[in-house]
Amino acid sequence: MILIGAFTGVITGLTGASGNMVIVPLVNLLLGFSIHEAIGTSLMITVLSSLAISVVYFRHDNIDIKAGIWIAAGSVVGAQAGTKYAINMSEISLGGGFGIFMAIIGIVIWNRGINHKSFAKFIEKPVPFKSHSTAELNKRSHLHRMILHI
Repeated sequence: MILIGAFTGVITGLTGASGNMVIVPLVNLLLGFSIHEAIGTSLMITVLSSLAISVVYFRHDNIDIKAGIWIAAGSVVGAQAGTKYAINMSEISLGGGFGIFMAIIGIVIWNRGINHKSFAKFIEKPVPFKSHSTAELNKRSHLHRMILHI
């Protein structure tokens, strides 16, 4: 289980992909969790790991807090609706739908990467985090400073 967690952390940290996209198939296939149990467990794990990962991205000024809050608000409402629907779905329907969704998203992301003009440059030189001096970090708003010390 620790290896699944470590692998998920690396993939999530590198790609920003939802941990759910990694955890659900792994615990379903490797640990035998039902798809409902895999999704529920993954959601709990994702909340905890996302907080830790987002602090690192925040410290490098790579988070748009306003957009994140608005998207999270919509996500909370949408998640309630999705959960009510998913609970009544069969294991095959929910797992199949999840697999189809992942395949479509994977194809779209892969296609964008292949067609992107700077794809070759990306392979040669990864895009670094923004870096800030201590003086620049100290100039941030009160909210930013409070979050940095979490």
